[in-house]
Amino acid sequence: MLVAHDVTWFSHIDELAVGSSLSVVTPCRTFLYAVRAHSVITAGSPIYQTVAPRLVLVTCYPLNALFLTSQRYEVDATLSRIVYAGSAASGPVSVAPRSFRRPSRSSPRAWISPTTPPHSAR
Repeated sequence: MLVAHDVTWFSHIDELAVGSSLSVVTPCRTFLYAVRAHSVITAGSPIYQTVAPRLVLVTCYPLNALFLTSQRYEVDATLSRIVYAGSAASGPVSVAPRSFRRPSRSSPRAWISPTTPPHSAR
């Protein structure tokens, strides 16, 4: 689960269409997820563990709220593929719009970005 402010890291979270891809990049692996659902939940609602690996993105709702809210916007995605660093696998091309900027190379943190399928890479 990743939680962030909707006016910073997740400012375009509602633009992630069902079926679109997300990538979480670490120094050793890239985890590719497929978005399967969006929902609005009450703050503090449980997010249940599933058998299949998944990624849940959570932010305040309404989106762009600059005040404490009682609801959360949730994007649920399932793991579709893992690409290991140094592998010659041809996978999706990452694009990082302003709302999903990558930390500096010296940062050990993972980063997340929407991805596009190889056939639409420019």
